[in-house]
Amino acid sequence: MANIDKTYPGVHALKGVDFELNASEIHVLLGENGAGKSTLIKILSGAEQMDSGSISMNGEPADISSPIHAKELGICTVYQEFMLVPQLTVAENIHLGIDVTSNGMVDWNEIHRRSRAVLDRLGFEIDVEDRVGRLSVHEQQVVEIAKALALDAKVLILDEPTAALTDKETERLFEILAGLCEAGVGIIYISHNLEEVKRIGDRATVLRDGNKVATVNLKDTSIDELPRLMVGEEIKEPYPKVKVKKGDKLLSVQNCSDADGRYTNISFDLHAGEIVSFAGLLGSGNEDFVRSLLGLRKLAEGRIELLGQPYAARTPSEAIEAGLFYLPADRKSEGLILTMSVADNATLSAMQQYASYGFLSYGEQIKDCEAYKQKLDIKTPSLDTLSMFLSGGNQQKVMIARSLNASSKIIIFNEPTRGVDIRAKVEIYKLLNQLVEEGAGVIFISQELSEMVGMSDRILVWRDGKIVETVERKDANKEMVLGLITGA
Repeated sequence: MANIDKTYPGVHALKGVDFELNASEIHVLLGENGAGKSTLIKILSGAEQMDSGSISMNGEPADISSPIHAKELGICTVYQEFMLVPQLTVAENIHLGIDVTSNGMVDWNEIHRRSRAVLDRLGFEIDVEDRVGRLSVHEQQVVEIAKALALDAKVLILDEPTAALTDKETERLFEILAGLCEAGVGIIYISHNLEEVKRIGDRATVLRDGNKVATVNLKDTSIDELPRLMVGEEIKEPYPKVKVKKGDKLLSVQNCSDADGRYTNISFDLHAGEIVSFAGLLGSGNEDFVRSLLGLRKLAEGRIELLGQPYAARTPSEAIEAGLFYLPADRKSEGLILTMSVADNATLSAMQQYASYGFLSYGEQIKDCEAYKQKLDIKTPSLDTLSMFLSGGNQQKVMIARSLNASSKIIIFNEPTRGVDIRAKVEIYKLLNQLVEEGAGVIFISQELSEMVGMSDRILVWRDGKIVETVERKDANKEMVLGLITGA
């Protein structure tokens, strides 16, 4: 890709960017949210057209006109949000858009044979006749990669591929990618996890504000140098935890179990000024318990008190009214209404306070949202901008603004830094500090152990539906917490 330029209304997204990929190489694309990574990938994938520049493959010009054309050229993209049809089988998803017929009829035997062959190549035993909606996140990702192999991909683009994976699943993915490289596939890898980038990548190209800053050999580049290239300055405190005096008890959980056995005998307290993390593998029970706090799962036994009063929300709206707010891991499908404005999303949970005689007081709404925009440093052209056009980090801030607008005393963050860049991560950590300094209590769920160790006052370790250990901040380190989570 040579001298790629792209402008949207009000945004010069790419400014003469060069990028190259070799066969059998993992080339990492780095940059903050809004740096231009997604735009560059969309152009290579045929989803967007460049304003100027050129693309060539194997030395020949490639005028990529559409996603279908890109796939015909052997360029396949696995997006962070999977492009699968959950109602269809594994084999049907793998062969979407691929003509496999015999005598004018769909040759299902051949489709199943080819699907099994490509999954065998990846080293996975998945029933090709199983519906994709029944698969785990990791298995769905394998199906996405299998789709690319079924098209004989020469270039595989992976966007935040480990964001929803456990450590074990991540290791398996890395083994798959190593095998693909040995087979001559070139891989473009996008991630904000610098530890895995350093481990798996060969080269990295860094974008900043639509410009190419540098292309470096990762084996010759320290992990501390990458953030400086990305943001233009050194990140001195990646986990800027502040010490806050513990205040009144906000939440008391006593001997709680659910009817399905997803969690049993859960007890803990949360005080004002505390950040308490839930550490556990997927399926450990911590997220099921949170759903009970929101009224989405039924509590069979135990007692919960919120602000000193018995608490048993039947719906998320009742939880919000009681002072408890939840920011989901999947902000795009569960957190935000992407076709609504920044202002409407930020005030969605307390819209009644802007109602006057059945009409919305737009002036008061914008006044409050402007204050949140300044306080949280939300980068948006205007408060009327649709939320779908914001970067991931700024979408996260809009959800935080909604929790502030709802005057919540307890805020549960589920993977708040997933898919956001290193500077946005630090800004979110500072917002956590700000919330607890103002008297809130925070529950923090993450698959990234480093940030839990770096930002928590206490870590509650979940395993097999139980809290098996409570680790104080002074005693916590990543290796010890990982051992407790896995039972090693």
